[in-house]
Amino acid sequence: MATGAVRGADAAPKTAALSPPVNGQPAPETTTQAPAGRSFVKSWTVDELVPLVNKGLKGKRDFERGKKLFTEAACSACHLFAGDGGGVGPDLTGSGTFSVRDLLESIIEPSKLISSLYVTTVVVKKDGGVVAGRVPEESDTTVSVMEDVQDPAKLTVIQREDIRTVTPSTVSLMPPGLIYTLNADEISDLLAFLVSGNDSTLRMFQ
Repeated sequence: MATGAVRGADAAPKTAALSPPVNGQPAPETTTQAPAGRSFVKSWTVDELVPLVNKGLKGKRDFERGKKLFTEAACSACHLFAGDGGGVGPDLTGSGTFSVRDLLESIIEPSKLISSLYVTTVVVKKDGGVVAGRVPEESDTTVSVMEDVQDPAKLTVIQREDIRTVTPSTVSLMPPGLIYTLNADEISDLLAFLVSGNDSTLRMFQ
């Protein structure tokens, strides 16, 4: 959703395409994860949710429930909203500038459009090991990889002399389908909260 975003296989320049698997080990990919404390509801698609959410945003939305769901759906683990939350992913306070479809696509299919600021890096080591994640720190001798976005302080430090290749990935660190644990009404409240700019007095909350 951010400026400089890139889509799918176009997320990396052709000259920096992912290297083939080493010793049969593919680069790790994210998997759909149900946030703790919530059960699976449905594998929602963007096309079926867009009309439901657009209709839901016309009024009677619950700001406080949307705020609560922002945490329960694990959004706050990586994203800031009005100054609260994690700083690993983009700040979502200004989400109201995006369409409902754009927001739903970024949640359900996070690897479809990845900001150039948040591209995952895949490090293939000479021993065949593969480490993937964000690279917040690097030097002439080491590359530090943040593999777990929910524990940004934990870094895997790799010596450059042990590295075979360092390439960008087209797979987002954000797990797809985090709202599969929400029903349509809850998703409408979550989206209403996201597009509100933290203003609970908007007409859709009346």
